[in-house]
Amino acid sequence: MKPQEIKELLQVVGTEIPKLVESIMKTMYNAENAESMAKGVAQFYKSMKDAGMDEKQAYDLTQQFMASFSLGGIISKAVAGRGSRDDCD
Repeated sequence: MKPQEIKELLQVVGTEIPKLVESIMKTMYNAENAESMAKGVAQFYKSMKDAGMDEKQAYDLTQQFMASFSLGGIISKAVAGRGSRDDCD
């Protein structure tokens, strides 16, 4: 790519990526979704306890479950998955 094309690409990325992240955050973290997520996390924790896990095991697994809902968690999984695919090629 020519330097001018790279500059234009970076300008688009610099303006569009923040908009995309903001849109995702608004969708994921609105009040209705937050309430639904909280209910899901509570149900997950309860099911771990009902399955016979002790407090620490249930708590640790619930933390992992909650991380799957966070934008950071989603991105880190995507990056980690991409890295492992690159290693296989």
